[in-house]
Amino acid sequence: MGIPVPLECLQEILQFLQDDLKSLYATLFVDKLWCINVIPILYKNPFVLLNQALFTTRNFNDAFEIHGEKILLLLDIYLSHLTLQQRLEWEEKGIMLTKNVEPLLFDYLSYLRILPIPEVRHAILLWCNKNYNIRNHRNFIEIELNKLFFTKCKNINTIMLDESSQLPELENLLPNFHNLNFICSKLFDTSILEKIIPYCDKIKVLSILRFGNKTTMNDKFIIPKIINKSKSLEKFYWENCRKCSSCNGRLLDEENPIEPFKEIIIIKHCSCYKHHIEPFILRELQDGEDEENVV
Repeated sequence: MGIPVPLECLQEILQFLQDDLKSLYATLFVDKLWCINVIPILYKNPFVLLNQALFTTRNFNDAFEIHGEKILLLLDIYLSHLTLQQRLEWEEKGIMLTKNVEPLLFDYLSYLRILPIPEVRHAILLWCNKNYNIRNHRNFIEIELNKLFFTKCKNINTIMLDESSQLPELENLLPNFHNLNFICSKLFDTSILEKIIPYCDKIKVLSILRFGNKTTMNDKFIIPKIINKSKSLEKFYWENCRKCSSCNGRLLDEENPIEPFKEIIIIKHCSCYKHHIEPFILRELQDGEDEENVV
């Protein structure tokens, strides 16, 4: 029997492998120590890890037979945390859930750090494609799953949203997240951001990505509202396209000024110019400041 790997060394090894799904799964079977240290890494951001593996596997059949099944198993693990009353509500809608035979060995919900709602939706779509009977309940499933994550996963630090995200009623549900990523499509609907603004007090990093050329100025004014809501904001990542003239208007107006003395790093990412990245800092905003520095 070999000499055990010191715990600190083991944790460094596993952190190095945190994006290598195949290696992480292999380490589960080394011994108990390796297993209990790799599980928190595997389930920190499992939806993104599994979806990346699914879409980067060349063989179509292998992709869905291996990684697709793992995604469905992941949903089963999380759905096992539903209460009896919630399970009955699902079954009344014709959504039959896997019955728990044995208790889970780990508290998987406690390990979740990143909640990528668009990736969760993709997992639900896989489930619906396998079980046609639940297709009409996709929105219900997404809302209930997100409610489960918001209420049970107290260690979530990053939430990823897009305009199609289905959110439950949020009163007292959101965890103490400090990173918010919002991914826009061609038509920018601010209703999701409006809904989440009251819970943005502790955000440190805000990312608004893929602003489309049909974004209206009224929609853009949601951004200073979020910036002002958070008293802890350190970084603001803003991505748009310089070819889209409507994206380059001012973010601010007299009714929606950014609070003075708030310092924000903005990274302006333009996909049309070979991913050119231009960082600059917004300091105290004065009347008549150059509009080009506020985009």
